[in-house]
Amino acid sequence: MADVRPVLLVSFPRSASNLLVRMLALDDQPAVAQNEKRGYHLMAMATLPQDENLWDRPLSRWGDNNQRLRQAAEDGFRALEKTRAVGIAEKKIAFSKEHATLLTDPSVLSKYIFAEDDTADRPWRMDHHDVEREAPLKSGSSPLNDTMFSDAYLQQWDMVFLIRHPALAFPSLYRIFMGATPDLDVKKGTETFSPPEGRTWPLLLDADDVVANPMIVEKFAALIGMDPSKVQSTWSPLTAEEREKMSARARIMLSTLNASNGLMADKSAAGLDLDDEARKWEQEFGPAAAAKLERWVREAMPDYEYLRDKRLRL
Repeated sequence: MADVRPVLLVSFPRSASNLLVRMLALDDQPAVAQNEKRGYHLMAMATLPQDENLWDRPLSRWGDNNQRLRQAAEDGFRALEKTRAVGIAEKKIAFSKEHATLLTDPSVLSKYIFAEDDTADRPWRMDHHDVEREAPLKSGSSPLNDTMFSDAYLQQWDMVFLIRHPALAFPSLYRIFMGATPDLDVKKGTETFSPPEGRTWPLLLDADDVVANPMIVEKFAALIGMDPSKVQSTWSPLTAEEREKMSARARIMLSTLNASNGLMADKSAAGLDLDDEARKWEQEFGPAAAAKLERWVREAMPDYEYLRDKRLRL
């Protein structure tokens, strides 16, 4: 392979990202660097605030937990770099999957949630060094880069984005956490984005296409340098022993996939009617929670449709 690039799959919770990874069959891909952990290096960035119920206040009021979160970010970045370094050493594709929220600068999240521009919450920057060239990285970020990583660092990865219809992703995530997060206002941001001059759009997949047509995953695999013939659409469900080895959180998040033996077409948004879904949410979550979910979904739809228009197609 002439030009081997690491791949960073950026997803949203409950967007079928684990299904996509299962279909890619990374352990059977000869061009992929073999690594025990291929994602969620930054998961402690989510679990710490959740377990300590920290997002009920601005980041500047977290006390010692602010430093704990920063340490989790630094540890996660080192783990991510370890994955990338394995690919460099083996001259193979390093593959990692992270949720967009885990890459986002916590000071940006704090400002977003609480609408406070607290100067104490300075931008976080995790990357300072290029492990491949053993040289410092440029630290600058473009105006729309709200991650903890500089433009120069992110450009060392081939970025891939996975999206899913908000009416499927949002209630699925809410169902797991049952409203244990602040009442956020969904803001639009993607409509004004365009790639820098001279650069093309990154690869973008829609979960509906992943579920409905394995050929789109085969095309995606070929584009990133993997063997499309290795893509799977059926598999054996995890055994009780295998599930027992997983964390309680992972068992909940992966329960449907782990019990499946292949693709499930009913997990797509085909034929979905938002008014019907809202009535189902009211029955399941109650009127107040259903109203919030419906508002979040409707406000997110323009962004989803904008991105979906740019998705990879056959």
